[in-house]
Amino acid sequence: WLYEKEVANGKTPEAALALAAEDSRDRCRTPMPWKNAPNAGFSPAGVQTWLPLHPNYEQGVNVEEQQNESASLLTFYKSMLRLRRQTPALVGGNYIPLHESAGDYFAFLRQDEQQACLVILNLSDKPHSLAFDLPDYPRPAVRCLFSTHKPEHETLRLDGFKLAPFEVFVGQLTS
Repeated sequence: WLYEKEVANGKTPEAALALAAEDSRDRCRTPMPWKNAPNAGFSPAGVQTWLPLHPNYEQGVNVEEQQNESASLLTFYKSMLRLRRQTPALVGGNYIPLHESAGDYFAFLRQDEQQACLVILNLSDKPHSLAFDLPDYPRPAVRCLFSTHKPEHETLRLDGFKLAPFEVFVGQLTS
């Protein structure tokens, strides 16, 4: 409505569009890059898209090239979404922060009546050796559900947990 109001008040369409863009969420959006093709496969060739395309779709940052690549960002997000759908504690469990003063990593539990999941994100380029004191779990261990560095289903101790640089880890607590 801002665009229409500004045009009605005598602004040129270009000036009205510039004013509307200042308040728009569009600055943080871009069309989905589907493939390495004109307009990233989002719109036909020769069409001017409403929002600009990031040029990296030509360098493999597109769905077609990432969908079968095991280390791609698309595969990572699909794995995270699948894990969340399959793990009730991640969907509706209580959030329990751990090691809140840590600056280089972020750790928390998601816990419901049936299970508890440990989530750890290493935000640094340095490895960490962590210990978790969890009173409800006298001999805590965690079974890996997802990790960027550890094998799935591996069981790990929580009194000397090794976290690789930039590792993302999600595991289910066991006792």
